[in-house]
Amino acid sequence: MSSVCATCAEETVNENYTINGGLVYVCSHEAGGVEHSLGECGVQTFNYAPTYVEHFRGRDGQFDAAIPVRANFEFTVVIHEITVFNLATALGVMWIPTASGCKIPFKKPDCGRHYGMRFEHTFPCANKWLLIHLWAALVLGDFALEFGETIVEFPITFRATDCAASHPGDPFGNIEIQSTCPAT
Repeated sequence: MSSVCATCAEETVNENYTINGGLVYVCSHEAGGVEHSLGECGVQTFNYAPTYVEHFRGRDGQFDAAIPVRANFEFTVVIHEITVFNLATALGVMWIPTASGCKIPFKKPDCGRHYGMRFEHTFPCANKWLLIHLWAALVLGDFALEFGETIVEFPITFRATDCAASHPGDPFGNIEIQSTCPAT
């Protein structure tokens, strides 16, 4: 009987069936482009949601096309570490140094505050890796911090914005996987 705890040397594992966690790195374009790790993160989810407009012929009202009008690429990560960078990122604002430490203001998110985001996953047997890049992303969603005896958890969702000027071939980002491309 096979065990989920078995090592790669003990049995053959098909790595294509699982994607466990990975590391998430973020840089604020407005804060000098310095990359930060979000620390030990929980669940990570990549979501692709295209939006289409259906077109119908005027003559007979028959459907003849689905026209893509938008594509949303989102990456959500559950954060477990309370740091200045993580809190400021979740609130979509820039921190302010003070004499006693650091202040994160409560205000509406900074207009157009963009982050670069990179997710790195190494497959279980370390034979290959998967990377997800979002060149420029906005932080979406609600933020709640629960106080108590439980481990801190708060989600941050990054939504890719069009960055075609800098990345014409993949304007929102990309997924890279260390694998041979299929024959066309």
